[in-house]
Amino acid sequence: MLDASMFKLVEQIGFPAIIFIIWYLFWRGESRKWSMLLEQERAKMAVQMDRDEKDRGEHMEKWRTMISAQKDELERILKTHRDQVDQMFRLYDRQGELMVIQARHLQSIDAKIADNQFCPVVRANTKKEGT
Repeated sequence: MLDASMFKLVEQIGFPAIIFIIWYLFWRGESRKWSMLLEQERAKMAVQMDRDEKDRGEHMEKWRTMISAQKDELERILKTHRDQVDQMFRLYDRQGELMVIQARHLQSIDAKIADNQFCPVVRANTKKEGT
């Protein structure tokens, strides 16, 4: 622990050398203690940083999953809406065609009634008048 050079120093200088040696030994012990504490703190920080990085990765993965689920849900809603709009368009198109057909038939019935071709009431009246 004590070197031979320290004993020579004590023999030559005396009491101040003893105080210097005590201070040196105290400083060396404190230096080792602080070095160990520093290494422990570095190890703790490394573990904490790894844990934080892992947590951050997990949180990012959760957000990605939530965003992906939301995107899928919105795409499904959009597809449903498009299908409903297409169905409504086809329905309105058929209703338009049906209205045109009904208008033609009503026009035809109106013309036939006006010409007294197929009206049973008028035909019955004309037969009574004619016979």
